Formats: sequence, C-alpha cells, structure tokens
Amino acid sequence: MVARAVYTTKQVTAAMAPLIITQATPHTRPVLVLDPHIRTFYDKVNTFWMMERNFELKEVVLLTVGGGRNDIQVPTSHTNTPLADLATTTANVSH
Repeated sequence: MVARAVYTTKQVTAAMAPLIITQATPHTRPVLVLDPHIRTFYDKVNTFWMMERNFELKEVVLLTVGGGRNDIQVPTSHTNTPLADLATTTANVSH
C-alpha cells in the first residue's frame, strides 16, 4: 500500500517506478483500523488510484499476490483490487 501511496505525493512518476509487486498487501481496506488516520490513508490512496488509473498511472503495472486460504492475517478479499493489472492468489502457503 505504501508503494501505491508514493504516487500521491507527485514526487514519484510512472517513469521512475513502472512496476509494483505486492505480496499479501491489503489493498481494499486495512486489516485493522486502529485509528481514523489509517482509514483516511486508505481512502486517499484508493481514490487517487481510481481517478488517475487511466491517466497519470496508466503506465504503472500493478501485480498483487494474495496468500490464499492459509493466510490468516490478510484475507484474499483484501488483497484483490480492480486496480491491479494482474491479481493472483497462491494455492498454498506453508504453515
């Protein structure tokens, strides 16, 4: 999520970082909302990406990898995002 957030600063461009690969990253919402700043952060990043995906971020490739059914910390539903160019889930994560 932090990798996606750096684009909101306007200091990083698609030419500087054209590929983001995330593993077990909760993109849609935080796993735990411990304070209102976490929710605000997610809202800001996701809104920016929705607005700019076909414009400023069209050259950024976003690959998300979820941990699958054995990932008890980050549910697969949190790792999949419609903003990803490719979203996949591992078949098995060892215990």
